[in-house]
Amino acid sequence: MSETLRVLLVQSRTDRMRGHEHRCFTGLTGDVRVRWQIASVFSPEMGPNLLLDCDAVIVAGSGEIDVGDERMQRALPIVRAFIRSAAEGGTPFLGVSFGHQLAAQAYDASILADPTLSELGVATIRLTDEGKRDPLFAGMPAEFPAISGHNDSVGHAPEGFVLLASGDRCPVQAMRRPGSPFYTLQFHPELDGEALKVRVRHYHEQYERSPGRTEEAIASLEPTPDANGIVARFLGLVAADL
Repeated sequence: MSETLRVLLVQSRTDRMRGHEHRCFTGLTGDVRVRWQIASVFSPEMGPNLLLDCDAVIVAGSGEIDVGDERMQRALPIVRAFIRSAAEGGTPFLGVSFGHQLAAQAYDASILADPTLSELGVATIRLTDEGKRDPLFAGMPAEFPAISGHNDSVGHAPEGFVLLASGDRCPVQAMRRPGSPFYTLQFHPELDGEALKVRVRHYHEQYERSPGRTEEAIASLEPTPDANGIVARFLGLVAADL
């Protein structure tokens, strides 16, 4: 592909994992050439105007931040406006983990702090019938492993969204807003086992909600090639439409 995509990576992390997150995404672009732009949800420049200079948006994870955080509560109105502007203006969008939750919240779905839905390690992702037909997952196995790490979860797909994938522990794993390439994923397509090890060591206190949880997650790691190909699939869809 000769076209270079301008991709805006929106981050909610406030620590050194911002750089790690960026590197994880940049290593999974496949044959698509990307010029990355970086923004923070806490930046004064955050808002719908950022959409004017990009071809696609990826809203990534959070680490030490959740929706109930005081800083996030202050930022939510502008983040909500940004996400809805992307959706309703047709800007290709990929929300990952916290980005998935923010997109659901922007369309009035509930975010649940329910430990029975939380995940850490490898999750089995199962495509719905709609997911099997969707171009983002075309040709992929109906069931595949993916890295997941979250405490909060989306309670239900917002009105008008289509559920594309579910899981044993967390039922809302992937969804789409029809009419445009607007996707969200609860799991982490940008992470493999080695990258997860870096994350759990850094965010040990956030992940260690029960004794031995991080060690168990690391011990159960396995390759996740299908999930790791989704970033390039998304970018390929964007490039094909330019």
